[in-house]
Amino acid sequence: MSHVVLLESSRAGIQVFEIAQRKGIRTTLITSGKFDWLYPEPERQRLHALATEVVRVGDSQDAVQVAAALRDCHRRRPVDAVFSTLQMCVYPAAEAAHAVGLRGTRLEGIRNARDKARCRELLAAHGVASVKHALVRDVDRALAALQEIGYPAIIKPTTGVAKLLTAIVQGPQDVVAHFEQAERERTGLIDGLTYDVGLEFIVEQLAVGPLFSIEVGIGEQGEWMPLAIVRRKTARTNAILELGSTIPSGLSDDEYERAANYAKQVAQALGLGVGMYHVEFIFTLDGPLLVEVNPRIAGGTIPDLIRTATDVNLFEVLLDIHLGKRIGLGRLLAHTACSQTYLCAADDCVVREDLPTDWFERFRHRIVTGRCDIAPGKQLRAHRNNFGAYGIFSVTAPSYESAREQARQVHGEIMSTLELELLEE
Repeated sequence: MSHVVLLESSRAGIQVFEIAQRKGIRTTLITSGKFDWLYPEPERQRLHALATEVVRVGDSQDAVQVAAALRDCHRRRPVDAVFSTLQMCVYPAAEAAHAVGLRGTRLEGIRNARDKARCRELLAAHGVASVKHALVRDVDRALAALQEIGYPAIIKPTTGVAKLLTAIVQGPQDVVAHFEQAERERTGLIDGLTYDVGLEFIVEQLAVGPLFSIEVGIGEQGEWMPLAIVRRKTARTNAILELGSTIPSGLSDDEYERAANYAKQVAQALGLGVGMYHVEFIFTLDGPLLVEVNPRIAGGTIPDLIRTATDVNLFEVLLDIHLGKRIGLGRLLAHTACSQTYLCAADDCVVREDLPTDWFERFRHRIVTGRCDIAPGKQLRAHRNNFGAYGIFSVTAPSYESAREQARQVHGEIMSTLELELLEE
């Protein structure tokens, strides 16, 4: 029986344990409980019930503690692979696997992708198209660098998650405001996020064009899989804020191939090894330009979006990749178009008290999946990062254009029902 160890889990990543149980694969979950806030209690209980074994450590982001747990697991039952589906634990999982000598994602590749400044340097060294950038540690250096890079630009932590402490700056006053707020905002982050979100920043030229992401797999012997490209939805008022995705992407076959080839160049420059990766890029007039590489499977609901459109479960592919199987997949063909939209408050507000408690159920016949946490009298916070959505829905349609239009219509009707402003694409 194969045995895989996962360090913590994303909410969607619970599917790995479901698939493994169905296939007769032993799973060990290493957890410290510090990420239990990611999912409701019933889902946490289901995750622990699905795992063959749950091993507790004091801190699941401490590679030394994780490595000790791995050694013990391996002594009791040999481990075939170690990985994580959770951004905040990808690096410690790879670090611990490397320390114990177990199969995991290549540590150097994870390190190169995780450090956005290092990533840009490697792209430049390998002649891969990228944006102008600079590594900065304070406002004065940022202002000096932006005199050459120019405005508008984007400032983000060199290591980060969910667009935290990230801002588009139109001029020097925005740069000053960003640095004044950054330390205060980081202090208020939930335990577990500060591991990935520091106060060292990269300033970058703002690439112009629509945002996409490509999910790529790399198997044993370098098997390359450009599995799926999705078009990302961003807020009309702030392009940093993500509001959903659509597949197919709307790109032509030639554009898809161009983006896939670009992603391969990026992966090679970073030295990415066996695993699955989420590569975000802007398709500019001159072609694709990297936004960032997340060294793990796509987060949030993107795997479910792809599964709806293609009938392929990326978590099953991920598991097979880490078990060393030959996958034999390339571009996944969509048999239907699917568009997801997040429900995000535009401003701090309070939901009207006379809202019917079953209001969201009235949209069920219009959508294929969805959930919502907007209730009468509830206080909503303005959407400021990728953790701030209060719900999501998905629709299907025959084409990319019709799926996007149907999603816009449903979103508009939800806004009218709530009588409050949600962020629009």
